[in-house]
Amino acid sequence: MSVVGPITQAVEPLFVRPFGREGLLRILCGSVTVLALLSWCVDLGQPFRGDEIHFAQTIEKFGESPSFELLAHYEEMSGPLPFLLYGAWGRLFGYDPLTLRLLSLLVAVVTYALWFRLSAREFASARGALLATACFLLQPYLLFVSLFVYTDMLAMLFLLMALIALREERPLLLCAGIAGALVCRQHLVFLPLAAGLFLALKYRHGPRWRGLCLLAGCCAGTLPLMGLLALWEGPCPDNALKQTYLAEGTSFHIESAWLYLSLSAIYLAPALVWKRHSIFASRRMLAVAVLISLLYWLTPITPSPSAIAAGIPHVGMFHKTLASLLRSPMAVHFIFWLALIPGLLTYLFLSRDLLRRCARRTVEFPVFLDLAVLAFLAVMPWAYLHWEKYLLPLVPILIARLTWDWGEDVRGWKIEDRGSNSSILHSRSSILGPPRLPHPSEAV
Repeated sequence: MSVVGPITQAVEPLFVRPFGREGLLRILCGSVTVLALLSWCVDLGQPFRGDEIHFAQTIEKFGESPSFELLAHYEEMSGPLPFLLYGAWGRLFGYDPLTLRLLSLLVAVVTYALWFRLSAREFASARGALLATACFLLQPYLLFVSLFVYTDMLAMLFLLMALIALREERPLLLCAGIAGALVCRQHLVFLPLAAGLFLALKYRHGPRWRGLCLLAGCCAGTLPLMGLLALWEGPCPDNALKQTYLAEGTSFHIESAWLYLSLSAIYLAPALVWKRHSIFASRRMLAVAVLISLLYWLTPITPSPSAIAAGIPHVGMFHKTLASLLRSPMAVHFIFWLALIPGLLTYLFLSRDLLRRCARRTVEFPVFLDLAVLAFLAVMPWAYLHWEKYLLPLVPILIARLTWDWGEDVRGWKIEDRGSNSSILHSRSSILGPPRLPHPSEAV
């Protein structure tokens, strides 16, 4: 009982209260059904492949003989939390492919439920939440990391936890979300940077005790990573990979910025189509985007030196598919350049909106989303490797931001007072059950 009580108290505000027990059960059953069908199609019992091979080796080391020595020198570049969690799971149930991948499925189900929970609150409509969730699930890497042994989905889970905590002003949950995200993936440092700046701006325009608690939680969430950085004496474990990839330090790679800008337009095309009247309304901004995009041809997208050294001639799934279909490097670059223009327009649109909101002193949740998008673009080009999959943490943030002000009464479902504490679900065909007034602890 001593264990069940705290777990129930932590889980209920995140899942049970927003959906109700029946709605939560339907969401979980739907997620499990989809993932079970996909699991049956891909055969989760097949041997490890790709990065899974060395991930599984590291997981077994953490499961069988965890130590500070291992924590300081394990042969990976990312944070240790996924290896610790999978190692504990493997120690209990085994390290075979099927067993470890079952944990990946469990993490994925919780992550999807968190995303639907955030979407349902923002849209005040089951259909709106389902539409945003569909856009989320369209990401080609998402299902892949949901089914196999990768570290990305656990990082996504903590990132969504941090978004919910910030939206609902829960300092302890924000601290846990940021800490977990950073100890999974160091490049998610853009999250506390954006959250800290947002909370500082919000406190400046309206000082209050809750804001200080949130800012303290944000800062405290970075402490575990800071401890690891001190242990590693650098940004990653002290190992052979570090000596190979970071021997000459880090530098800003503009081609990384081009890649993530282009991918933002490619992978989030449905949301951009919905927002086209806002994003593409200004001819001046379009002209600026086209002019900036011409710089692409000076430093076009190419694989990172570390990828080339490993014999990988592409930057991810989309690039590989384009290269195999078009068989012309110039044609591939032309596609990326075309995608760069709406990508630049999107970021210019968000930057303009951020400046307008700050000028009006309306420092609300969209300001954080804008800051997170810009912080991501400022941080990621410094990484030693640019890869399509690394856009994943930005996907839910961009979806939430681009769909923030979807209009009222869209095809029969209605959004009412989405920014207030009285927001409730209004869809007749809602899978979440009857409308429910929010619990007092959910007050924003």
